[in-house]
Order: sequence, then C-alpha cells, then structure tokens
Amino acid sequence: MDVLVERCAGLDVHRDDVVATVRVPGTVRRRWDQQTRTFRATLAGLAGLGEWLAEAGVTLVGMEATGVYWKTVFQALEERFECWLLNAQHLHNVPGAKDRRQGLRMDLPARAARACAPELRAARGDPPAA
Repeated sequence: MDVLVERCAGLDVHRDDVVATVRVPGTVRRRWDQQTRTFRATLAGLAGLGEWLAEAGVTLVGMEATGVYWKTVFQALEERFECWLLNAQHLHNVPGAKDRRQGLRMDLPARAARACAPELRAARGDPPAA
C-alpha cells in the first residue's frame, strides 16, 4: 500500500540560494496549494528554510541531485525531515510538468514537490556515498 505524503517540499539548489516550493492540501477537495520562497544558501538561510518547512508541516523534502551544492542542504535538513535526492532525468519527465493548454512548464521546485507524490516514488534516488 502506498503512503500518501500530505505535505511535501521540492528544492532547487543553487550555489547562492535555494528555491523551495511547499505543496499542501488545498481548501478544495483533491487540490493542492503551493507556496514558493527563496532562501540564501548560508547556514542562517538554511536554518530559516528548515523553520519555514516545519511551520508548513512538511515531512518529506525532495531535491534534484546535480552538482555538489545539494550536499550542504541535505545535511542541514536530514535530521528534521525525510530527504530524497531525485533523479534529474526522471524529474524532468514528471507528469503534469507541462500544461498543454497554456504551454507553461512548472518550475523545478514544483516538479520536485510533485515527484514526492506516491505514484512517482520510482523517481526517488538514494544519496550517493560521500
């Protein structure tokens, strides 16, 4: 049986900042609300990110594992949240990433949050040995 992750977040990690999208249940049934914020990639900024995620009730955080910048973010959050590294190739093929009616693509953090949904668990990757 799949476990439904009710509150999750997706992160787009850069050298200087981290863009986070939190996905929470909406007021309308079977709808999700998303909130996006940007944090500095400093220890103080990552502490603020952790506080914001905790206030939103997030239990699962997904991030794309490209480059080396994800490591500090992963280490800062792994004690408080379940953290997933997402395969970049799978992440770019997340269902719903492209709205055919408007021709718009979801931003990376929104796709990462969507990839944490139970039907997309195959996109999950385990952190490589450091």
